[in-house]
Amino acid sequence: MDKVAVLQPAEATLRFLRGLLADERVEILVESRGDRLMKSVEEWRPDLVVLELGPDTSEGLILLQSVRGWNAQMPVLVVADTKDPEVTIEVMKLGAYDIMHAPFDPNQARFIVRDVLNTVRSIKSFRAGVNPSTVFVPETIIGSTPAMQAIFKLIGQVAPTNATVLVTGESGVGKELIARAIYRHSLRKGQPFMAVNCAAIPESLLESELFGHEKGSFTGAAGTRKGKFEYCDEGTIFLDEVGDLPIGTQAKLLRVLQDGEFTRVGSNVPIRVNVRLIAATNKDLEAEIAAKRFREDLFYRLNVVRVEVPSLRERKEDVPAISMSILKKIAAQEDLGVVSISQEAMQILQGYSWPGNVRELENCIHRAAVLASGDAILPHHLPQSILSAGRSLGRGNRRGGGLDEAMELILRHSLEHPERPILDLVEHELLLRVLRETNGNQVQASRRLGMARATLRKRIEQLGLQREFGHG
Repeated sequence: MDKVAVLQPAEATLRFLRGLLADERVEILVESRGDRLMKSVEEWRPDLVVLELGPDTSEGLILLQSVRGWNAQMPVLVVADTKDPEVTIEVMKLGAYDIMHAPFDPNQARFIVRDVLNTVRSIKSFRAGVNPSTVFVPETIIGSTPAMQAIFKLIGQVAPTNATVLVTGESGVGKELIARAIYRHSLRKGQPFMAVNCAAIPESLLESELFGHEKGSFTGAAGTRKGKFEYCDEGTIFLDEVGDLPIGTQAKLLRVLQDGEFTRVGSNVPIRVNVRLIAATNKDLEAEIAAKRFREDLFYRLNVVRVEVPSLRERKEDVPAISMSILKKIAAQEDLGVVSISQEAMQILQGYSWPGNVRELENCIHRAAVLASGDAILPHHLPQSILSAGRSLGRGNRRGGGLDEAMELILRHSLEHPERPILDLVEHELLLRVLRETNGNQVQASRRLGMARATLRKRIEQLGLQREFGHG
């Protein structure tokens, strides 16, 4: 029977855990006294510790550190009543197996508990260690959705390693914030960090910017110059829009990743560096490889750990928190007295699709804060384009409007095909039309649908569209 120690649980948490573990054939020890926590762990020698951080997060993290120090191979499942990214990252940094957030999602919690118990049993059966990595604190990234919480966990696991990371997602989703979070939680945090936008530098100068040049190597090269990689030795370099690198520069970057060395423009003398690379792109690199615009071997060197950042329309639950964070920052920068966003204005913000993602939202909030005459942003302070989008949606919802007419057709069609779920019928027709309009281009289709490309591919297969649109 597996031994589970539950440390400093709240009453509601303990009830929930007892219910989850009731059928799992485990023995439970509950310890709430602060002066007894570590002594109980050492004396009872559990196979798994479930630790609630408690109201004082810093003390909870210190206890987590102590538990991990007692037995680094023993999984620790953390319970927290906050979805603060800093807490999630710090927990994963300290080597927790996973984190559950209260209030609990029963299905998700059951999955996590069974997963950690399977790990416990594997450790006992095969004497195999589970050693989740350690980490260190980013600029503020806001996100309470499962997708964002998964990203925070991943940052906590990958940051302390030297693994190359590829951050993907649409323009404006915050890929550089993710890169800076990885750097600031890494063991290289005290070393240089440089961000380079590959699309913003002319192709003729890009290689020199990255790798430097020798005096006289080209017209205008009046002296020897170090490149970004040389300046970042022992540090981290972030290559944004890496999909825009010219093929020739891609080859040189590949050599740095493979051998840790490069040559300046106009030189044959190799220079060795120890640089961690984080790359980002809004392009579909697999499609770029197929079109011969991106090297496949470089892609595999970059794609060691991939962080896919969801678009803002895929996590609209985060819009209020992000909006208020942006407003607070702008109000301080501009010395404005605007401190809130009205409920009506917030509903409009949440209903908008945000094709420009967080960057567009920030621009919208900035404009509204400047125009607001009182202490709150009201609907009429928002850009006309966003207000118009909201009104169009409202018109479509009226009886006899576009959405209602479409619903009537779908419901009639479902009566003719009772063997097919209504949602499948809706999704089949929607995907079919969008794919036809984009000529089968899955990148464009996924952006238009607000759906991750991997999800789109899966639904194409599930709905039987792969013959016509299985590749694109």
